[in-house]
Amino acid sequence: MTVRRRLLPAVLCLLAGYSLTAAAYNTSSSCTGTGNTTFPLQNITFYAGRLPADGTVLYTSPAYPLSYKCTTELSSQTTFAPSLQRLGDFQGVVDALQRAGLGLDIILQEAGQPEVTWSWHDMQIQNTKRFGASMPSNATDIPRSATFKLRLFVVKRIDSAQIVQVPALSAFSIIPGPNLTASAGVYLTSTAFSIRYMPDNFGYVSLNPTTVNLGHIYTNYQNPAKRASFKVTAGQRMGVGGPDGTFTIPLQTTFTATGKTLTDNGQAARMTTEDGQANGLKLSILDTSSGDRLTFGQPSDLGKLKSGGTGIPATPVIKDYTALLEQDAGTPLRTGPFSADVVVTVTYN
Repeated sequence: MTVRRRLLPAVLCLLAGYSLTAAAYNTSSSCTGTGNTTFPLQNITFYAGRLPADGTVLYTSPAYPLSYKCTTELSSQTTFAPSLQRLGDFQGVVDALQRAGLGLDIILQEAGQPEVTWSWHDMQIQNTKRFGASMPSNATDIPRSATFKLRLFVVKRIDSAQIVQVPALSAFSIIPGPNLTASAGVYLTSTAFSIRYMPDNFGYVSLNPTTVNLGHIYTNYQNPAKRASFKVTAGQRMGVGGPDGTFTIPLQTTFTATGKTLTDNGQAARMTTEDGQANGLKLSILDTSSGDRLTFGQPSDLGKLKSGGTGIPATPVIKDYTALLEQDAGTPLRTGPFSADVVVTVTYN
């Protein structure tokens, strides 16, 4: 009895000094975006009847950046690696590309990893494509970044004029593992864009006048400057059919000063004498309505070519511009004749 009394306090002391701590662990996996998740896709125009053979790549987009972070649950049986998953909107992509006679490959590259291509064939039979490096189990907010590119290729040649409108879609998401399709992911949204097939002789461009005469500049003028207006017209050629139904095609114009040195951040071209010497003058092109100076070599909005229906020629687009000739600060004026060739290019946007 005496021994038992002595042991009891010691045992109680040991129990009082011992505690149990529950281990923390994640019960679910997910990925969330840490950057832009909406991507503006460009309108694309091809010439009907001039497409190359089936399988030929027609267009590869620029690399779009992605940034995201992923959390993984506690599991020894699950593969954790960033993966791309197709969503319900993917059917809209399939429908649009089939009408356009095109296929799509997606090229992904996570930082520090090789490129991974999800082919058009595999994309239609597989729900997911792993593209990222492995991630540990039971980890929180693992930061990752990647890029993706879109590659369009010919599946079926299109020989007639048509426009395929692709609506804004959320067709894909980034999830934390190829088999974790029910996990929360990063929805990737693309803006609406058009795929156009146009006859190569569909449009025309005209200038009025074709030669802009700015008159004479005298060296005794103080801050000499001359202005002259001209019009750019773009339209549909008579007798050349366009896409069926109504259509609206944005146009852009680009001015290129052939053989001239640019200044003022590309918004002016230095003039030269006939022997190639700077004559102290510079030429700028202005949007007459806004007064804004245009940048040589960069496209700017011209207007929209619109047709009211099948067989109805599109209404021409007409825009006024101003040529401005003024002194180039810090350069002395030189006498003698001079001229500049400015090429005006109108393109589909």
